[in-house]
Amino acid sequence: MNLKDLPIQQRVEWLLNEAQVYCERFSHPDLSAARRRYVQEHPSPILVTACIDGRVNLAHAMQSPPGLMKFLRNIGPQLTMKRMDFASHVDSHISAAAALGQGSLIMVTYHFSGSHTHLGCAAYGCDTELARQDCFQVAEHIRQTYVSHAFPVYPLVCGFDTDIEALLIHGADGQSLNLSDPELNADSLGVWLNRLHPHLPENLAQDFLPLLQGNVNHAAELRATERGIALEHCEWAICVGNGFEFIRTPNVAMVIGPYSPDMGKPVSTAARVVARNMQKGRIPEDGALLLSCCLYNDGLVEKATAEFRSRLSADLAENIIAHTEPELTRRLTRLSAIFNVEKRSLELLHP
Repeated sequence: MNLKDLPIQQRVEWLLNEAQVYCERFSHPDLSAARRRYVQEHPSPILVTACIDGRVNLAHAMQSPPGLMKFLRNIGPQLTMKRMDFASHVDSHISAAAALGQGSLIMVTYHFSGSHTHLGCAAYGCDTELARQDCFQVAEHIRQTYVSHAFPVYPLVCGFDTDIEALLIHGADGQSLNLSDPELNADSLGVWLNRLHPHLPENLAQDFLPLLQGNVNHAAELRATERGIALEHCEWAICVGNGFEFIRTPNVAMVIGPYSPDMGKPVSTAARVVARNMQKGRIPEDGALLLSCCLYNDGLVEKATAEFRSRLSADLAENIIAHTEPELTRRLTRLSAIFNVEKRSLELLHP
């Protein structure tokens, strides 16, 4: 039976098991050593802005090592440097990288469906060109803000085709590269990246290429399977906060990051998507999951603060869902958790 067709309790158990497996893999001595070697060879931090859409799972699609990429996720139009909350998270990331003597590569992304326009980003009315232009504006705002920064800050725009889970890398001169192209290889990929972004610092380019190659490999693996194109939404979980990097399976959860002062719009949107999935028979009607989570490092005070914020986020989200989709509220399994950054472990909180 397909995961999305299982009873809600089994789906929740599956998700919690995914978190446990992710933590175990992260702390496994051999894998930890391999990850440290990777970071030593490719130290540039990668920041990604992405929509809450559950079909958009770039860490999975780029075969990224655990914990390498940092994501800022919200409804597309709310991911803008004109919002101080979002801008402060971007600045924090860049400052942390600079403290380590590193520049920053920022992927500003939008998503679309290569086969059905109406299955694109609902936040932009499924207008892919509007989404693309908005991303170029965000990238330009970032570029202008940090043009005089001591370390290079390089934003670039990428589209993501949810049909085939492949990136479309945009260049500054209107050219683009579709990573689903079966003719691509490691050598040609480097040539293309240099052609699209000739001013991208070499160290950032060298650290970005393995992730691009990961997406080339991922797209090729999908072509070799008979999974079909995952066109429609099938999300059954609404995740609020951060610490959800253990969710590596696409089309499972709408992930809403804490990057907007108003949770109303993104949570309402997610609730409508999940409720519609039930109504359309894409997922069982027996229930959905609301999972809140906040990050913490080791420390009693920081842990207590994360616990408070996680529970508060769940309360706020549940109230919004009750107002938007009251029937869905009655079918919700609600869980609150905190996520240990050092151990990459999810810790459930008692009700």
